[in-house]
Amino acid sequence: MHIEKIKTYMFHYIRDSKNNELSYLNSFNSEKFFSFVDKNKNNILSQKCIKNLLSSGDEINTKRKILLTFDDGLKDHFNEAYRILKSFNLSGIFFINTKNIIFGEMDTVHKMHFLYGKIGWKKLVEIIIGECRNKKIKIEDYYDEEIAAQSYPLDDREVAVIKYAINYKLQAKIRDELVNSIFYDYRGDFEEKDFYLSKNDINEMSSNGMIFGFHGHEHIPFSSLNKYQLHQSLLNQKIFFEDMDIKNYGVLSFPYGDISSYNHNNINVLTKFGLNLAFIADQHNVNNHSLKILKRIDCAAI
Repeated sequence: MHIEKIKTYMFHYIRDSKNNELSYLNSFNSEKFFSFVDKNKNNILSQKCIKNLLSSGDEINTKRKILLTFDDGLKDHFNEAYRILKSFNLSGIFFINTKNIIFGEMDTVHKMHFLYGKIGWKKLVEIIIGECRNKKIKIEDYYDEEIAAQSYPLDDREVAVIKYAINYKLQAKIRDELVNSIFYDYRGDFEEKDFYLSKNDINEMSSNGMIFGFHGHEHIPFSSLNKYQLHQSLLNQKIFFEDMDIKNYGVLSFPYGDISSYNHNNINVLTKFGLNLAFIADQHNVNNHSLKILKRIDCAAI
């Protein structure tokens, strides 16, 4: 079967809807995930099939057509995805950021997820605009409606432009100070380190057939990094995998994964670093790249 005929699904949060304290969060229901895996258990790639996929050329020797991928190294992936996949003797690729696992601190993007999960986007947008006003940040100067709509097609206009401005356009120091000033007002007794996989989680998952891939040392768009910064990000991940004795399959998922999250300079760095396969988060055109890039379907489409 040609590799591009594999239907690849992308998951982030997988939670029991009855016990989800972040009620506004766009999470995939864990009961629905179990049902999906059960229904498709004979079509979902096993560890052996995934290894074959990652080591093959354009053809893969299997009749199975579904690949499951999981981004950001979230605790949900151990509590729900891994537990369910293991029970069916199946596997998936888990793309992890390593800085948050090492230091137990949340990436800014996940602090934003926590905030809108807790209070909803309508209220959060109002708070962000007010905080920008207090800090004399002209957030509207960073709006790009056209690209924001492409990057966040499922969001309302006012949400999309705010998300794009924060994730892509604001300088890192300004972005982090802005989000932190709001996050620490709402975090309560929430422990940041509990948001992510632990090293023990990763060891257990790896020992039981789960595959791990690169997602950047930090969850920031590769397009915002120069060649040296990207190389260092990848090197930090490589060292983490070596220290954890985790097999490096040379596979990566672009953080954010839309068309503006990476560029040709990034691709050159990735190929020189030895990565041979990358996943995006949507269906945009990926022709004319030296690196093999595969499209994914968001789990919301299930």
